[in-house]
Amino acid sequence: MQQVATYETVVRACESLKSEGQKVTGRAVLAITGGSLGTVLGHIKEWRQNAAQTPANLPSEIPVELQAAILRALGFAQDEAAAKLNEAIEQASARESEALDGLNLAESRIDALTTELTEVRSQTDKDRQEFEKVQAVLTEKIDSLTKRTQDLEIERKQLIETAEASRTETAKALLQIDRADQASSKAEARVQELESELKRILHEKIVAEKAQAVAEQRSTDQAETLEEIRRTLAELKTDSKSAIAEQKQEILDLKTEKAALEKQIAGLHAKKA
Repeated sequence: MQQVATYETVVRACESLKSEGQKVTGRAVLAITGGSLGTVLGHIKEWRQNAAQTPANLPSEIPVELQAAILRALGFAQDEAAAKLNEAIEQASARESEALDGLNLAESRIDALTTELTEVRSQTDKDRQEFEKVQAVLTEKIDSLTKRTQDLEIERKQLIETAEASRTETAKALLQIDRADQASSKAEARVQELESELKRILHEKIVAEKAQAVAEQRSTDQAETLEEIRRTLAELKTDSKSAIAEQKQEILDLKTEKAALEKQIAGLHAKKA
C-alpha cells in the first residue's frame, strides 16, 4: 500500500534539506516522505507560504526601543521582500499548479494506459488460445492429408504394378494369338495342299476310268488304290477340319481373353486418372 505524505512529514523533510544546504524540491522531499508527488508539492507550497509570513526572532538582550526600530525597519524590508517573495511564490505556485495538473493528467493517462494494457493482454491471451486451437486443428488436418497422400501414392504404385502386369499378360496373349494365327494359316495351307492333291487324284481317277476298258486288271488295282487314297484323303480332310476348328476356337478364346484384358487395363487407367 502506498504511504501518505502528511504536512508535518513534508515540513520536517523541507527543514532537514534546508539545514543540510540542499535544494528543496518535490522529488527530494518525495524521496524522504513517500506518497504521491502531487500531495508533496501541495505541502511544500503551503510550507513556503507560511515561512514567508513568519518574522525572524530578535535576541532578547536588545533594548525594546531598538527592537521596535529594528522591527519597523525589518517590517518595511520584510513587506517589500514579502511582496517580492509572494510574487515569486505565486509564479512558483502557478508553475506547480501546472505541474500538478500535468502530473494528474499523466497519472490519469497512466491509469488509462494500464487499463488498456490489461485489456490488450487479456485479448492477446484469448487470441493466443484461439490461435493455438486453430493451429491444432490445422496440424491435425495436415497430418490427415499427409497420411491420405501417402496412401494414395502407395495405391498409385500398386495400380502401376498391376497395369504393368496386365500389359505383360496382354503381350503374352497377343503372342499366343499371333502363334495361333500362324498355326491356322499353316493348317489352311495344308488343307489347300490336300485339296489340290485330291483334285489331282480325281483327275488321275478319271484318266484311269477311261483306260479301264483296255486294262481292267490295272483299273481294278488302281480302283483299290484310289479307294485307299480316298479313305486316306477323307481321314486327312476330317483331321484337318477338326484341327482347323479347334485352332479357330482357340483363336476365338484368345481374342475373348484379349478383349477382357484390354477392358481391365482401360479400367485401371481410368481409375488412375
